[in-house]
Amino acid sequence: MFSSYLSNRRWIKTLTRKMNARMDLDKVISWANKRRISISFENSSNLFDTDDNSIVIDSRQTIENQLCTLLHECGHFLCRENTSEFEKKYYAQAEAEYDYRKKRSLVFRASIVEEEFDSWRRGKKLAQRLGIDADYYNYDYVASRFLRTYADWFANADWSSENYDP
Repeated sequence: MFSSYLSNRRWIKTLTRKMNARMDLDKVISWANKRRISISFENSSNLFDTDDNSIVIDSRQTIENQLCTLLHECGHFLCRENTSEFEKKYYAQAEAEYDYRKKRSLVFRASIVEEEFDSWRRGKKLAQRLGIDADYYNYDYVASRFLRTYADWFANADWSSENYDP
């Protein structure tokens, strides 16, 4: 009887967490739509496409992780919103747009990693501005998992590869 009560309580807590995450996801989508950012949920990698101002979120993630990665991708938008500031702060990326050879430098890779960290930070600030009471431990956990892939990419530079982006 008691274990059934605990099981039901856990189920209710999980359901409540998922419903809150869904409502918070809607807040971020609304914020993005006001900035003309299109968002899609697909069986694909997470990304912010600067060319068409769109975000793709991997639909295979849990709803809570979709919220975290959507906030992060919105963080990329915020990092790139002011072009002159972006080109000043992440100059190696800006230069690589015009001179592809610069993508083969550690400075370029460091700039990519720096933008990733900044995008996670800005995504968290956006959540706070929107009044999202997110699980910030989970947010930091998801961020650290993704940031590790960038750290690995930075440290294990394969210069023979044509893929200079992570």
